[in-house]
Amino acid sequence: MLHNEPGIVTKAKNADQIAEAIKFFLQNPDKIDEYGKNGKSFLENELSWNSIARKVEKIYSQEMV
Repeated sequence: MLHNEPGIVTKAKNADQIAEAIKFFLQNPDKIDEYGKNGKSFLENELSWNSIARKVEKIYSQEMV
């Protein structure tokens, strides 16, 4: 389980890591809103279709030069 700026990252289907993340939020309820806002911001800025399109366009532009 990794704690990073947007939130907590766990491996898919890893019940122990998911349980640890849930335990963390139960012990730190003040972090729920903070991590939620950070995660939403990360998704909007890094994983939106517009962001992905800009990244792909940048790669294509570099390959065409």
